[in-house]
Amino acid sequence: MSHQVHDTSGSFVSRSLHKALMRTVHLFRSGYWRGHHVHSPYVFHVVRDVISTRRRDKTLVSQQKAFRKQLSASGEICSSRLLSYKYSLLLSRIVADMQPECAAMVGDESGFHSYCVNIGSLQARTVAIGGEASAAASDLRRLMQESHADALKNADFPKTFMLFLGDGLSPEVVRQCLEAFLAESKPLSIVFICNIFGSPAMTSIWRALVADKRVSTTIELASHGLAYVRSGCQKEHYNLCW
Repeated sequence: MSHQVHDTSGSFVSRSLHKALMRTVHLFRSGYWRGHHVHSPYVFHVVRDVISTRRRDKTLVSQQKAFRKQLSASGEICSSRLLSYKYSLLLSRIVADMQPECAAMVGDESGFHSYCVNIGSLQARTVAIGGEASAAASDLRRLMQESHADALKNADFPKTFMLFLGDGLSPEVVRQCLEAFLAESKPLSIVFICNIFGSPAMTSIWRALVADKRVSTTIELASHGLAYVRSGCQKEHYNLCW
């Protein structure tokens, strides 16, 4: 698997302080718990049935514990870059809800998040993408073009595409991958972006994504962000208390 460039911008202390500040700001701005005051039927469904549901997958939780123990013992990958139990379950539920044909996994060196995707849908094809920013963006663009070409050939072919951007990626990798994704996105696509408050650069990228007119719906969680590209939908942004 290709080596992935990680975020080394700023000192650990400055990044930690920024994350604490931004999470506090998010907490004061957040709302919409359990879908209250959400007017969009689709977002209401996502909040109630996908994000806020209390269903738990014991198999996934036990698998994550095994992954963490294995990674901690090997020392190959920082286990803190794995999604928490709460967010790994959310990733699986999002996949189960959207049923993407393909999921591009950037920054998933352990393979755990690909496992979470396949828990949500065994039909989803996961493709690991690594390397420098320009190479990763180029591979992502090529993958999306191939996926869309397959969808055009078969009317019954799933047309949803998912991009996962893992924790610890350098801001430049994230920025270029998002630009490639938005340039190639078709009617129904989603981005799961980790650690949006991990550094000032990552927060700036997230804010730009929220403002981008090509994105129809963005949902800001305590640590991560979701961005949906859906044709014919009014632009919306939600700070979700979750």
